[in-house]
Amino acid sequence: NDIVFEKGWASAIVSVMNERSDIACFCPYDPGSEYQQSLFSPGIKYKTGYGIKYEFAGWCYLLKRNTMSLISNFDERFSFYFQDDDFCMTLKKFNLKNAVVFDSVVRHLGHQTSTITEGYSYNQRIINDRNVYHAKWGSQRSISLKNKLFKVLRSVGLGFMGKYLY
Repeated sequence: NDIVFEKGWASAIVSVMNERSDIACFCPYDPGSEYQQSLFSPGIKYKTGYGIKYEFAGWCYLLKRNTMSLISNFDERFSFYFQDDDFCMTLKKFNLKNAVVFDSVVRHLGHQTSTITEGYSYNQRIINDRNVYHAKWGSQRSISLKNKLFKVLRSVGLGFMGKYLY
């Protein structure tokens, strides 16, 4: 496996989970990740957001029990890539918040499992999964526009309207 769990990682997430009933998905912090290091600030317990590799780490996350009943199942059309992106878009669609919890430390050794081949090439897997993602959510430009509109709606208290964007 390519993740190392530090002592107390889960209880740190449960602590924030109990404190913030409005957050549905929680990711640990990897101090070796250049992406997550850019978010870290002493004294801050967590940061909400949907940034892939930043606030959301697809290699390890915990969900509140009712989250899966709200969003249904994972999309099994993805073979390996774009699953993180798809899951974050699904969270946004249902206006479910995600957070990285800085006291929850799990180290991701990185790319240990991505070398596994399952009958077709690495490049072909990426192309196939990218095509599934864009067919489901739209082009990068349309996704960017939806995200900007979602942020505006959320800032004026209409974040629940996000489910109609995606």
